Amino acid sequence: MRNLLYFRIFISMQGCVLVIIMRCSLKNTVERVLQDLDLYEIKDLQVGDLMNKKVSGGQRKRLNIGLELMREPVVLFIDEPTSGLSSFDSEKVMSLLRDQALSGKLVFAIIHQPSSDIIKCSTGSGFSIKVAI
Repeated sequence: MRNLLYFRIFISMQGCVLVIIMRCSLKNTVERVLQDLDLYEIKDLQVGDLMNKKVSGGQRKRLNIGLELMREPVVLFIDEPTSGLSSFDSEKVMSLLRDQALSGKLVFAIIHQPSSDIIKCSTGSGFSIKVAI
C-alpha cells in the first residue's frame, strides 16, 4: 500500500523543479495519509487483485480516496463512496470524508440510499449532507 502511495505522488511530481526538495516531505505526506485513512497498521501489505485479495473492500476504497488525497486537492468529487461496503466500512469512509470537509476541502459525494447511520455520522460540526430526490 505504501509503495502505491509513493508511486502516485512521484508521478504527480514529475516535471516539478522542486522534486528533490519535495522528496524530503514525501515520506511525511505518505505517513500522514495512511494515518488519516486508518491504514497505517497494514501499510506494508500488497493490495492484491480480483483473484488474490489481500485487503478488504473498505480498505481498498479508502486507499483509492487516499490516492487522490496525495495531490492535496481543494475539491473532491466522489461517486458512491459507500457502494458495496459493510456498514462499518461505510461509516469509516464517511468519517474520512467528513474530516476532509472539516479541514477545509469542498467534498461532493453522491450516495444512493444512505442508511440512517451514515446520515447521522455525516451531519453536525459544520458538515452536512444535502439530500436530493
